[in-house]
Amino acid sequence: MRKLSFSRKSLGIPYALFLLVFVIAPLLVLFYYAFTDGQGQFTVANLTGFFTNPNTVGTLCYSFALAIVTTAVCLLLAYPIAIFLHLVI
Repeated sequence: MRKLSFSRKSLGIPYALFLLVFVIAPLLVLFYYAFTDGQGQFTVANLTGFFTNPNTVGTLCYSFALAIVTTAVCLLLAYPIAIFLHLVI
């Protein structure tokens, strides 16, 4: 029976495919829609419209505030739990 061996390069293929499909492709679509108009012509009107509209800027600020609060709560919960697990185990 032959032993099955994997190299680092072959083990990185699933990660690279996942990264391509779920990170790179959506970012490319996002940049396409951010910098083009309905006809596919290059424009920065979408970005200027986004940052000049008070509704979208308010939503952006709310999203950042929510991300900061969520990060703080996770840190406040995770560090004591990690220290407790380190001392007990």
